[in-house]
Amino acid sequence: MFEKLFNKVSNCKFKQAESTLCVMCCHVLEKNTPILSVAHDMEDIWQFFCGADGHEYNDIRIVTLSEVTEIDSCSNELSEIPLGAGAIRASTEEAWRQYTLDVE
Repeated sequence: MFEKLFNKVSNCKFKQAESTLCVMCCHVLEKNTPILSVAHDMEDIWQFFCGADGHEYNDIRIVTLSEVTEIDSCSNELSEIPLGAGAIRASTEEAWRQYTLDVE
């Protein structure tokens, strides 16, 4: 059991530590909905969502970057997104489109 736990090879390509805490919606984490929206906000917090509008506070979960890449290895494609930017895609078959976050 411990061998499986401690010898796990990570596929995380992010510059931040694999243990970095991130925000993820429950739809991705608990309902196997794909990640369709990603933001890297100005406070250096990564956010991974299903793309649906209207998330509420109780829809939010805290995960590590390592968990994000385990859930969806395609998230590694976004590891270089700078602070204050994000990316969206309409489906997992679509390419990511990057954008600048609205900062107020």
